[in-house]
Amino acid sequence: MYLTMAKKRKEESLLLRDEHSVGCNQKEIEEIELFMKSRLPQAYQEFLLWMGHSCGRFLQGSDCFYPILKDLQQYARELLSEDHYAGKLSEDAFIFFMHQGYYFLFFHLTEGDDPPIYSYLENTTQPDQSTIVKEYSHLNDFLLAEMETYIQVGKEIIQQNADIKKINPQLARKLEALDRSLGATDSNTESRS
Repeated sequence: MYLTMAKKRKEESLLLRDEHSVGCNQKEIEEIELFMKSRLPQAYQEFLLWMGHSCGRFLQGSDCFYPILKDLQQYARELLSEDHYAGKLSEDAFIFFMHQGYYFLFFHLTEGDDPPIYSYLENTTQPDQSTIVKEYSHLNDFLLAEMETYIQVGKEIIQQNADIKKINPQLARKLEALDRSLGATDSNTESRS
């Protein structure tokens, strides 16, 4: 309902289509709600049911899947403390995404069923200058942006592989064998997208 465009984009993209989504079950969602002492927004529940455990390589490398979600609440607050951030996260802030310990996304549990998404990006040269900003109007916008980045990077890798095939076919065969051993999909699939 709230993530219709993101779901459609995933199905349209040859790179994303094969990334298998594993959703949370209702009991796991209720566990998070119990931990937060609040109901999760409908849009986020939809995300959890769709890909709350994983989605193949999509979003891999970032912490955004069950069961680490409860831990993210503490990790984000620790980052703010380490950075001597002047403000603090309100009790209704739910951190749902953290990347490499320096960037996180959250929404407020009290801002409706499709709340805006806020971000914190650590300023590594002047941590006390780091700020929280509204980054996306809705969860769907965040997912679409991440999907487009994933697709663009995938296309660049496909082009690099094609260039390597022309320059060094033996190396290209070794890379393809490595891709297969890592469970990667056919490198030619997204070039039509």
